[in-house]
Amino acid sequence: MSITQPSPLAGAPTAGATAKDLRSQPAVGVIGLCVASTLCLLLGVAIAPLESLQILGSVTTFALPILIASALWWQGWPARGSSRAASGAVNTLLIAGLAVVLTALAQVIVGRGDLAHLLSTTPAGHGPGRPAFPSYPWTLPLAALIFLTMIQLTFVCDRRPLRRLGTPGAGIAAVTLSWIVGLVAYKVLANWNAVVRPPVQQALGLSNPGGPVSAFNLLGWTLCVAVWSVLLFIPLKGRPFGRIGSVPARLVAGNLATIALGWATFRVLSGPIALTVPEIAAACGTVIAASLVAALILEGWPARLLTSGFARDGAMLATIAVLAAVMFIVLKALGASTAWPATNPVYLWMTVCALNFVAAGSILWYGVFRRWPVAPPPQRAGEAH
Repeated sequence: MSITQPSPLAGAPTAGATAKDLRSQPAVGVIGLCVASTLCLLLGVAIAPLESLQILGSVTTFALPILIASALWWQGWPARGSSRAASGAVNTLLIAGLAVVLTALAQVIVGRGDLAHLLSTTPAGHGPGRPAFPSYPWTLPLAALIFLTMIQLTFVCDRRPLRRLGTPGAGIAAVTLSWIVGLVAYKVLANWNAVVRPPVQQALGLSNPGGPVSAFNLLGWTLCVAVWSVLLFIPLKGRPFGRIGSVPARLVAGNLATIALGWATFRVLSGPIALTVPEIAAACGTVIAASLVAALILEGWPARLLTSGFARDGAMLATIAVLAAVMFIVLKALGASTAWPATNPVYLWMTVCALNFVAAGSILWYGVFRRWPVAPPPQRAGEAH
């Protein structure tokens, strides 16, 4: 997102915020938190947690780039002009439908099509007759790479240069490019040998790209990069790179910095700290979700009440840290009553709940439903809804 022109998902900036804007928090934020929490409870807890992970884990991850496109790139299309409730409902159905189609496509790419087990609790290889090939967990590394690419295009690259295509072309191009980049990265980097033995891969129909990185390590690294991209370019609005005058240089610096920081973070967490990939994923998911809650639902409150820019950024990071810690503790407590098999630890469910339900719910409520039924977000210069 632009340093000088914050996007609709950047949260309300302190400079130029009206008294009415400031009075809307934290009351509006409480409503938004209720919406995101309810979505998480319905999809992650009301459905038995293990079943939720297996049925919704992949498809909701593939929904994330479409959700970002709908909230920021399409800005209400194709239901623009309708009421916020009607537009939000139409676009939510569109996001869900496209997510199912794209998950089926990913199933074919990483292995073989198996529509009967696309959204299934049947463990891989345990279907009647030919072994089942469910979308979860085999499509997750590809889904994470596509999601990361969409994050980089949208926030780190400030939608450049695709935004010149207008609506809806820019969003369609962004989703398409995210799939191309994500697919190339998956084919070049991913390797399943450390996860399942080659004979099992052959029996399942899993296609192994044979890259240098374990597929699940790739998943952890991807989320570590996403954490830095979100932190630096949503709540902090890219200010760490604000002194770079050249736009191309700023975009290159932002992308290189987030990728390098993500790589270093994964190396430290998986090396000296000795966290497993599911633990890393859960931590990253809660930080990303907390960042979006702080920036979107709370719109920077209470940090934006401070006058010093440095103090505001520090308070914003502290708010995110507290929210992430609370979310991690609560989700782990909610998942404690489920008997988790070794192949599906509770941390993977926590990741899906935080990233795909809470974070996605924040974007859905703020950017797709535009805070319905309360007042819409303050419109900024350059926005068109």
